[in-house]
Amino acid sequence: MEEKKIVVAVQNPYLDARARQTRMQVNNVTVVIGLAIIGAVGYWLYGLIMSWPTVSAPYKYALAFYFYAIFVPVHSFVDVWDWMMDIHITPFPNLNGLIGLIGMALYSFLTLFVIIPLSLGYILKKLKLTWGNLFALFLAPGFLAIVWYIVASVLGWLFTTS
Repeated sequence: MEEKKIVVAVQNPYLDARARQTRMQVNNVTVVIGLAIIGAVGYWLYGLIMSWPTVSAPYKYALAFYFYAIFVPVHSFVDVWDWMMDIHITPFPNLNGLIGLIGMALYSFLTLFVIIPLSLGYILKKLKLTWGNLFALFLAPGFLAIVWYIVASVLGWLFTTS
């Protein structure tokens, strides 16, 4: 008959806590670096999207799509805020500011949680799309612009005469 060996593993709580702390520090650094990269790319894309009229033809259309799909709706909040602060419903500026703040909160709530979800739901239902397909359609102009750039660069390099 075989003997069964019983192995007892003793864990050192100090080493476990130290390893967890090291992993947490690495994860925090990773998050900070990731957010910095995302911020830098976002800042670069913002500058690129804002200059869409000056870009050459094939890229202009993709950037115009993102300008009107992202920037114009987001900028509408700024326009509504300015309008709310400029209308003078009462002769009291503080009350006007409070009314503007309440109106902006109502506009934001209705836009973000009622109008956009209902319109996207209607589009999804009407075109029989899934959320993934809609996301792919949203990314398609950028993807096509990247493919166009790569193919144009390769063909330009391939057929250079000098």
